[in-house]
Amino acid sequence: MASKNIFYLRTNYGARNLKAGGSVSHTLGVINGFLHAGYTVVCASSAMVGLLRDTPDIMFRELGNPKICSFLGHKLNCLLSNFFFTAQAVKALPKDAAFIYQRYSMLNATGVFLSWWKKIPFILEFNSSEVWKEKHWHTNRRLRLTWLVRWFERINVRHADYVVVVSQPLKDMLIEQGIMAGKILVNPNGVDAVMFDPEALIGQRARLRKQLNIENKFVFGFIGTFSSWHGIDTLAAAIPDIVQKYTNAHFLLIGDGQQRASLQGALKNIEGHVTFTGLVSPEKARNYLAACDACVLPTKPNIDGTPFFGSPVKLFEYMSMAKPVITTDIDQLRELFTPALRSDWHKVTREVGVLVQPDTESFIYAAARLLELEEKELKTLGCNARERVLRLYTWNQHVKKILTFTNHDQTN
Repeated sequence: MASKNIFYLRTNYGARNLKAGGSVSHTLGVINGFLHAGYTVVCASSAMVGLLRDTPDIMFRELGNPKICSFLGHKLNCLLSNFFFTAQAVKALPKDAAFIYQRYSMLNATGVFLSWWKKIPFILEFNSSEVWKEKHWHTNRRLRLTWLVRWFERINVRHADYVVVVSQPLKDMLIEQGIMAGKILVNPNGVDAVMFDPEALIGQRARLRKQLNIENKFVFGFIGTFSSWHGIDTLAAAIPDIVQKYTNAHFLLIGDGQQRASLQGALKNIEGHVTFTGLVSPEKARNYLAACDACVLPTKPNIDGTPFFGSPVKLFEYMSMAKPVITTDIDQLRELFTPALRSDWHKVTREVGVLVQPDTESFIYAAARLLELEEKELKTLGCNARERVLRLYTWNQHVKKILTFTNHDQTN
């Protein structure tokens, strides 16, 4: 009988205390998906240590570098982690593991080493290219080592038996690099539709709206790490215009990040129409989303003109909460939201959400139209979104696709 043990690896250096964000939801979602599929999960991770240690039904091993190495800087510690993480992980690796599953991280090939050493199949989860991010998002770093980042990335994708990517542009990028298309699975992100169930949160919604004094407001929600690609500049430009025209509009901004301070500064004159929650746990974030009437995701296209490779977890959470969503008309977001309301608005029937061009004026227009929609049409938009998530994008379905693609699905 085939082994039902799997080894889950997460090797991000410096993320030991990570508690919130899309990667946290993804990691917990995939692990719980494997558990739901009947697997025993042994997890070794340098990230999310507190959360993973407290996750029921898994065996956990913390990975880390010696404290004496901390003065060396981030990238050098990433390189050293290959030795320390591999030595620590091999002690926890089940001898009969069906496969090793690793979430790719910069300058780390622990999964490759373990797979070669122990002759165990290796599945790589590849959510983005660190080479691309180094070039376009981390331009202020002194020690770049781009050639070495590229070398490690190439080792991972070439030596993995299977590569799971979250979008078609990522698959296309890997094919251009010579990776066989047949070993790459396009598997968009997902959601825990039980955790993000609006019907179970009706009481929380009422309590929070009263606590925040937004009971009589139309509340737009946003959750994120306040990064540039999230469209923070669009929010900064659009929110004042929206609340000036619609005094019942309120924006509930959940999370924290590099651009939060600048956004708060831009909105300081309309503080009565905006609430910043700061960084909160996934459970509290879910409760805040329940308090919203609609959600926004003004994602920016890639700055170099290449196709958008992301699959924002927050979007699936918005949809699962049955909220009308405004997002950008690009790549996977367009696929998820077809059919959608665009500039030619009409009576809502089968539409899943609202797609806009990546500019402030389009975002303002869409928000204004949502504010003017009848309650019945708002509910239809939200219900259509949740129905699509339940049908296609739960974490259990996400994991089942992985197991089927890699010939590990024993339910067939």
